[in-house]
Amino acid sequence: MKAIGIDIGTSKISVVAVDIKSGELTVYDAANSAAISSPNEWEKIQDAEKIYAITVGLLERAIQNNDIACIGITGQMHGIVYLDGVGTPASPLYTWQDGRGGLFAGQKTYAQMLNAATGFGSVTHYYNTVNNLIPEAATTFCTIQSYTAMRLTGASKPILHQSDAASLGLYDIKNKNFDKSAVKKAGMDCRYFPETTTQTVLMGKYKSISVSVAIGDNQASFLGSVREPDKTVLVNVGTGAQVSFMAGAGAAARAGLEVRPYLENANLMVGSSLCGGYAYSLWKKFIQKTLEALDVKFEGDIYQKLNLAAQSVFESGDDGLEISTKFKGTRGNPQECGFINGINEKNLTPQNFTLGILKGITGELFDMFEAQDKNDTGKFDTLAGSGNGIRRNPVLQRLLSNKFKMPLTISPHSEEAAYGAALFGMKAAGVKYEN
Repeated sequence: MKAIGIDIGTSKISVVAVDIKSGELTVYDAANSAAISSPNEWEKIQDAEKIYAITVGLLERAIQNNDIACIGITGQMHGIVYLDGVGTPASPLYTWQDGRGGLFAGQKTYAQMLNAATGFGSVTHYYNTVNNLIPEAATTFCTIQSYTAMRLTGASKPILHQSDAASLGLYDIKNKNFDKSAVKKAGMDCRYFPETTTQTVLMGKYKSISVSVAIGDNQASFLGSVREPDKTVLVNVGTGAQVSFMAGAGAAARAGLEVRPYLENANLMVGSSLCGGYAYSLWKKFIQKTLEALDVKFEGDIYQKLNLAAQSVFESGDDGLEISTKFKGTRGNPQECGFINGINEKNLTPQNFTLGILKGITGELFDMFEAQDKNDTGKFDTLAGSGNGIRRNPVLQRLLSNKFKMPLTISPHSEEAAYGAALFGMKAAGVKYEN
């Protein structure tokens, strides 16, 4: 008997089959090739129907010749797709990377006027409302994972779990629903905002297999990576990066940190970096362009070479080089830029700059963690790492452990979010996990 977990990522879609007795995972994945080109540099959109087709193709491979107990779903948070009255996409998926919220309307950006972050669905919808860009056929919107849960089960409208709904912004975490008064005050129609639930429940069935409502990917990664949630801090480095830990009673958002709903009445405190692994990929592209400019051909894994370059200077200690990796700004300030300080004749090397990028990624995550209530700091004694950015980079692992002053454990499952989605699906379906 197996449970299925689906993770619809920005660049990759993964489906895992989890053996309910042994915990063994079988992974099926494919590139998310649904990106749609746009004349607007700030617009980041994907084809929702193509995403669904890729997902179902992987799902069918996973369930073939297997006894499947349930299906859980997660995916890229914050983005939205508009749906018509029967649940058909009326727009592309506006992803979390979409930058329309960072555009200015007078003295403020759309995100600033809504007091939310660029890329959040509520901000995207606000921009579209102000600029008359809501599709005529649209009656609601939802995340791509909630659309997939709806579509798989034949429903005509989405239901968003609180972990997914809160990622869109304008969510009242105390009252467990969208803040309708804030929606109205901003001049938006409340009817577009989807139905929500706080419970771990089923959405319906796909070919007689129980399918849960979708869970947010940050919460799914936490569920799939952390065994002792009250004592563990989770750091995730993928395209972006996040630091997550259980929120104390009465915890409130603060600079760099937000409170996100988790399971039932539990909440997480989360700090999110827009760059994370993307900062490292930018540095890789810089190296590639440098080689091209010098007519040097390199065949091999550049990331592996960069990791070795960072390793070569890591042991020597502080080189005085400080690199901020906020190359895409922050959630609160998209216009903020990265910077480099302390360059001298000794550290002006590719090796030092590579290590500096990794230190910048680490530092941004730690700074967000430090913004928490200092009374809560002492209760955490373990650091859990997830995401390929950490898994494949031993130097980053050591930097994180040193900075947080905690031993780092790496999740045994490479598809943490999909695995967490499978666990969520089991909980919704009442399936006992024996591992």
